[in-house]
Amino acid sequence: MIVEPNTDRIVPRRRALLLAGVGLGSLGLVACGGGNKAAEQESSSSSSASETPQDSGSASPSVSGEASNTPDPSFSKGYSGGEKAPEGKYVMADYRGPAQNVRVPARPDESYKVNSVEQQDYNKSPDFPKFKWTAAITGQNYEVKPGQSIKFLEARTQYPVIDVPQKRDPKNLLVKYTVTYSKSPEKTAPRTSHVECKYYEITRCGDGIVDTDRGEICDPNDPSKTGWGNGGCDASCKPINTVVEQPKCNSDYNGKTIYNEKHPVAALNSDMALCSKGKVTSFVGPDQNGNYSWTCNNASSNVSCSAKEMRCGDGAKNGSEQCDPKDGNKAGWGNGGCDASCKPINTIIPKADCDATFYGKLRHGRGYVFDDQITGTPTKSRYLKDFKVDHREQLDFNGADPFPSFEWTQEIKNQNMILNPNQTIKILTATSPYYVREKPIKRDKNNLYLEYTIWYSDSQNGAWSAEKECKYYEITRCGDGILDPEYGETCDPNDPSKTGWGKGGCDENCKPKDIPQIPGQCNSQYNGQTVENLTGGNHLCTTGTYGNFNYDQATQKWTWTCNGEAGSTPVQCSAVKPSRPNIEKDLIGDKNHKYKVGELVGFRMPFGNTGSQTINNVKIRDILPLNLEYVSSAIQGVPSYTNGVYLSGGVQVLEYSGFSLSSGQQGVLLMTGRVLNTNPDNRTNRVGIYENNYLWDYDTEPYQPAPRALHIEKTVDKPQVFSGEIVEFTIKVSNTEGTFT
Repeated sequence: MIVEPNTDRIVPRRRALLLAGVGLGSLGLVACGGGNKAAEQESSSSSSASETPQDSGSASPSVSGEASNTPDPSFSKGYSGGEKAPEGKYVMADYRGPAQNVRVPARPDESYKVNSVEQQDYNKSPDFPKFKWTAAITGQNYEVKPGQSIKFLEARTQYPVIDVPQKRDPKNLLVKYTVTYSKSPEKTAPRTSHVECKYYEITRCGDGIVDTDRGEICDPNDPSKTGWGNGGCDASCKPINTVVEQPKCNSDYNGKTIYNEKHPVAALNSDMALCSKGKVTSFVGPDQNGNYSWTCNNASSNVSCSAKEMRCGDGAKNGSEQCDPKDGNKAGWGNGGCDASCKPINTIIPKADCDATFYGKLRHGRGYVFDDQITGTPTKSRYLKDFKVDHREQLDFNGADPFPSFEWTQEIKNQNMILNPNQTIKILTATSPYYVREKPIKRDKNNLYLEYTIWYSDSQNGAWSAEKECKYYEITRCGDGILDPEYGETCDPNDPSKTGWGKGGCDENCKPKDIPQIPGQCNSQYNGQTVENLTGGNHLCTTGTYGNFNYDQATQKWTWTCNGEAGSTPVQCSAVKPSRPNIEKDLIGDKNHKYKVGELVGFRMPFGNTGSQTINNVKIRDILPLNLEYVSSAIQGVPSYTNGVYLSGGVQVLEYSGFSLSSGQQGVLLMTGRVLNTNPDNRTNRVGIYENNYLWDYDTEPYQPAPRALHIEKTVDKPQVFSGEIVEFTIKVSNTEGTFT
């Protein structure tokens, strides 16, 4: 195999990998492949990339050759002109023999090409490394020996990977090697092309994959957390291990017995500092016996902790309790038992021997001064001698205060203790107020009982008589289930008839309560955000329930509502997909038209932004095929831009850049080219649209060539010949279009 040499036929372009041997891909490339199968079977090559921290390294294809058993064609009849010609003298062929000393055409200089395609500008440079023939192949005069493997191309400079890929991909970078070769040293031997494609995946610490071959022990974005330490994985892909203190129970609670005055509210909960070291987990309690248990743990170990509470209702009189309703000994109980607050219950039985009985009301939370008022008889005076006041309470309503004592009023003292006929006068008064601090277990007319006994005589020194008055009080409060308008109640929260209630019931102050119209609230994690995908659910709302979930393909926008409590107005929420630029390419005119050499070809390339967000730093690159020469271009729908045409390795590139596309903005790029006489098979035109140098969309469009105008015809002078006869062949070549060299 003979490799055709080439000097500096490198196609410079942007971006690649620290490979020291990759280059620009064919800009119109859709897929990579060899020239023809025969060539691929006859010769093979391989491409690679090597990392070099200091030197240039190489990414070089190599080839292996094979011997040919096909003999060269020759004539054995004799010498043209009748004799062997001197060295260097040309003698044309005749009936005596073939032509002698035929001039060999010069070796063409196009024999290899290295191209690259990158997803983004990794080396932050407009240039890609250039390639050269290796000393190994030039030392063999570009010949690959049968069965030999040899490196024949190498890059001249390194390729630094500076930019981070948006996504790790096996196709982050493509390098395409094309080499032309022949099987014979003859200059006129047929040439074959062989194409190899090498894809490179760009790795880094933090891409979510552990690359042990790159020295990574872990990756901070690896969802499986492989190789992580107890503190995670650092930015160098090394595990983070921290010293963890052993968990420890808080001695203020662990093993303690605590009296709970606020029962049924629990004395302990998981939010308390129940652990001196570590985190509180597995909290349980209290059980029916008042037991608590929890665990203090960290990432490596745990310790068990416990406590116990005493409380009203645990079956024993303890703490500040006067009694316990579950105490089997009934210590401290009243004649009616012991209430849920561990206070004695005393039942008051109405007296049957009262001379007068009265009923009244007291209000919880207020104070009262008790007194006794009496009315004299119609006909005679009474002389008051003495008095006695008794009381009975169902509960100790006034708390720690003693029950008030009584004394004669100043009014009766001023009358020398004489009650005049038909006179009504206050004769007794309490020396201190009585404050109703405790709530009764049940509102009852017998909540409190007062008994007044008055001794008197009908004359100054007459015999004494007694008169007994009985007074019963029921203690009222907001929440006792009875509406008491005289105490300012509009309703009662425990009134079964719900008299005077608002839409939301009745509050603790016995006032009607309206339903608060709590509106729904969008979750800011999604509302107003740009997301790749979104599913419906209540996670889309911080408060309220979601509804009316919808996705509009045209605007690439999700919408939903967050519905609050009844009567509130639903809140509108939305999220959008990231905006991406798009572009298409079409021929102007009849797609079935056959284009001749010199004819103009027009392309129309509509582009735009169908998303809901503005796209900045937009660039359009139109890669012309080798069969087309740039003539003109124009862009519509973009107010300001930068444009130009440049060569990239012999390929013409039309570029428009420096503009933005707002939501819904559309534009059109028009380009005209002229059909050339060269490279008639390279006719696919490719255009791509970029955001921040990242290719988001592209399209290709070929055109059809006119049939070639070159014609060849071969004739013979005799229809039949015999052995030894001379036959004359005539070869006629004609051209009706273009110029052929």
